Order: sequence, then C-alpha cells, then structure tokens
Amino acid sequence: MNKKEGIKSDFTFIEACKLLNKSKRTLSRYIKKCLLNPDKIKTEKGTLEYRFSQSEVESLTRPTTGQMAGHRTK
Repeated sequence: MNKKEGIKSDFTFIEACKLLNKSKRTLSRYIKKCLLNPDKIKTEKGTLEYRFSQSEVESLTRPTTGQMAGHRTK
C-alpha cells in the first residue's frame, strides 16, 4: 500500500472510533463479528495495536442499500 503525502492510509483504534462516531466497545463488537478486519501491529513496547485501512473505515460510514438509519421497510 502506497502512502501519499498528506493523506493518511491507516487509522488507530481510537481514531477509527472517532471517525465512525462509535464507542470502543462497539468497534470491538464489529471486529468480533468480522465487520471490520484490522491489521494487528506489534509496537516497540511489545503490545498489539489495531490498524484500520481507510477503505475499511469508509465502508462503514456509507449507508448500505435498503438500510437507512431510522427508516423501516414495509
């Protein structure tokens, strides 16, 4: 994946929460249900961090066909 200057191509767990306007718990549920598949990156301290691709985060910000928030289909 090529990174262009000025354009961020991956997001941390907290950044993804803010961009999606979801809680950490909700994002954890999305990962468990395979709605999100972040990369697991080992830090210098030896802990694992999630990194979300821009396209993956954007896929959850777009409404899906036929499922608009607050609207019921008859």
